[in-house]
Amino acid sequence: MAIEALLPLSEKAQSVMVTLGTECHTGLIEHMIADKLGARSGGAKGTWLFKIGGCLVNATHHIGTTTRAYLEAGALSAAMANAKLQSLRAGHQSAQIYLRGHRHTGGWFSDGASMIGVTGGWQFLTRFGKKVVPDAVPRPSVIILDWRNVKTG
Repeated sequence: MAIEALLPLSEKAQSVMVTLGTECHTGLIEHMIADKLGARSGGAKGTWLFKIGGCLVNATHHIGTTTRAYLEAGALSAAMANAKLQSLRAGHQSAQIYLRGHRHTGGWFSDGASMIGVTGGWQFLTRFGKKVVPDAVPRPSVIILDWRNVKTG
């Protein structure tokens, strides 16, 4: 299903990167998906750090979850702030965009200087999902970031 849904987009893309999911859900099929979509050599990776138009992007699968919809922005803000702080503590440049998944519910948050985007779940809630986000209604989603006609940086 992923290949069928993403192939038309990947054929138009200048570059394709696939992140690894959770092994117990995927069985590491992401490597095959990456190959079929023409992803960068090396297949799927746990974390990608790349630049597009001078903008540093950090993409990985896992993020903390919240069971309270009214705290979503706080959870996204905290996840982004923590990732930025950990990068800076290590002497690395912090990203401007953070992409995540595995939160069972999608969303995005911006502090005006950076943003974090999380895709919605592509599966029904498992027993674990019902425990951590019992009221969530999975809504599959994608995030498309378009750098066309935007100044570098």
